[in-house]
Amino acid sequence: MALFRISSCDAESALLMGRACSNAEDSPTTFRKKPFMDNQAVLTTLDRIMELELAGVVRYTHCALIVYGYNLISIVVWLQKNADAGPLHLRAAGDLVTWLGGHPSLGIGPLLEYHKHDSGDILRESLEHEAEAFKACYGLLDLVRDQDVRLDEYERDMIAEEVAHRDEVNKMLRRPGQIEPYTSGVFVEPRSRRASQGDSGIHRHRGRMLAAAGNPG
Repeated sequence: MALFRISSCDAESALLMGRACSNAEDSPTTFRKKPFMDNQAVLTTLDRIMELELAGVVRYTHCALIVYGYNLISIVVWLQKNADAGPLHLRAAGDLVTWLGGHPSLGIGPLLEYHKHDSGDILRESLEHEAEAFKACYGLLDLVRDQDVRLDEYERDMIAEEVAHRDEVNKMLRRPGQIEPYTSGVFVEPRSRRASQGDSGIHRHRGRMLAAAGNPG
């Protein structure tokens, strides 16, 4: 009797497995092999990130020297912190380039200089620079998603840092007592982010970029 019961269970399990296998092609969760990662496009984007990071080092170092006024110490410390973070980001991107078989770029990104030394102008210029970094970071994420875990995690961490940086600048540009976010400028959400799924780690940020221009208020 016991042998009969075991045999019946095995037969039922085999039947269920057979049904599952027969419907595997119709299942939305069926694993499908992803196309190969575009290695050259990834290298190009990483080089772009390196160039932007190097430009950021020059920019923040320069800006820290031309701040004047009551908030000099706090703003200079913040600018110097960002200048110090640039080489770390640059080396991390350069390591990825060499791991992928590329040669790190010696170029440098655009250096915007409006010859305006007001603290607000400096912060708004910072937002313009970071907007370009956002574009490069999300471009790389599009290339490596579901292709390379290391690159995927690297880029998500970078995006999280960029979002935190942008939000810091946004708070610094608000008037005393202003709770609402500083909104002078244009928020841009990359189209690919609106259509993509599975970005839970950074979904709440949604890739919004603030390219600010003009005076706050």
